[in-house]
Amino acid sequence: MAEIYIRKNFTKNELECPCVNCRGKGVLPTDDCLDMLQSAREFYGAPMHVSSGVRCDWHNNVVGGAKNSRHLPAHRDGADIRCTSPNQRFAMVHALMLAGASCIKVYAGHIHADVRPGMKLFLLD
Repeated sequence: MAEIYIRKNFTKNELECPCVNCRGKGVLPTDDCLDMLQSAREFYGAPMHVSSGVRCDWHNNVVGGAKNSRHLPAHRDGADIRCTSPNQRFAMVHALMLAGASCIKVYAGHIHADVRPGMKLFLLD
């Protein structure tokens, strides 16, 4: 089956909840979140792998997500992007800031970015 692109560089498949309970129900990140991701990808200048987009309540619980996670359908404005090297993290944070991400959390293996109201930057490991 052909991939369905919802932005130039991002597919429906990589942004919707991956669990069998809700796959295919079409719950996707908000347009603001999608626009931020696409802009960040263009600033970054290389592929960005989204490891987690929208999550249903059940899947969020399974992966240990926060109770009020920005991935949940109530918000739908966050995504996790896989990255591993310090140089990659630095370049990706810079691209996300330029793209308008309002919250960026940096972890060892991924970066969480969302477009919630207000501005926050967390450097975690």
